[in-house]
Amino acid sequence: MIKNSVFLVFVVIFLSSCVAKRPIVETDTLGLIIRSPYIKTSGNGFYRKGDNYVNLQLYMAGKLVINYESNTLTCINEKCMTKTIFNKNVFVEPHYGNIMNDILKSQPIYDAKNLEKTAFGFIQEIAKEDKYDINYEVKENTTTFVDTINNVYIKIIRN
Repeated sequence: MIKNSVFLVFVVIFLSSCVAKRPIVETDTLGLIIRSPYIKTSGNGFYRKGDNYVNLQLYMAGKLVINYESNTLTCINEKCMTKTIFNKNVFVEPHYGNIMNDILKSQPIYDAKNLEKTAFGFIQEIAKEDKYDINYEVKENTTTFVDTINNVYIKIIRN
């Protein structure tokens, strides 16, 4: 009887430590394609957004290939890296630190520079000579980021 009580207390403490400490504002499923010189992958995943964080878990053939956590390390195929290294690897040319967060949230990038509203969202075209040439479009349930200079393509389809 005492063993069962001790075990029950252990289980309750363990499970309570696994409870999310951040309130989730939005949870969604999505399809994601990422092509860059560093990574080429596509799959379906889970997207969670809170007040101060973004989390993306991308699965391909049932295996977790990307675990992007905006406030901690990001892991690609079990290789973890800081947000700065992740951004440099995926985008090639360094951008501001939260560019991936903005893309995942389907928000304007670069403080809404060159923002052109459309009937179903917006388009941004941002270029810096010999550094990047970005076409970023958000419409209904699709977000597309293309950098033609650095061969980066990201497409998000929300379900």
